[in-house]
This record gives sequence, C-alpha cells and structure tokens, in this order.
Amino acid sequence: MASTTTPSKSSAAILLGKQLRQMQKDKDIPGISCGLVENNVFEWEVMLMLADEMEGYGEN
Repeated sequence: MASTTTPSKSSAAILLGKQLRQMQKDKDIPGISCGLVENNVFEWEVMLMLADEMEGYGEN
C-alpha cells in the first residue's frame, strides 16, 4: 500500500512538530500559549496574554 503523504508534506509536519514542542517548553517567550487544533500540525491555536500595562500600546 502506497503512502498518500508527500515527502515535502511529511518534512513540513516534522519541522512544525519540532517548532511547536520548542515553543511550548521555551520560557524565553512569556505570555504565549500554543497548541494544535484537532491534533492537526498544520493548524495551530495561539493565545497571547498581554499584561495590563500593554493595553493601548501602539495606539495613536
């Protein structure tokens, strides 16, 4: 039975998986939480948690 996954897609999935694990354990990026949507490595859910003092930052 032949695989339906193309080599480039499986390479991309491996790379994205490594990047996700690194982001989840990296403490140098406070206030960021990320995970997969329905266990799909190509669809991420990212939450940014900003401190109150950041409210209005960048507004004119």
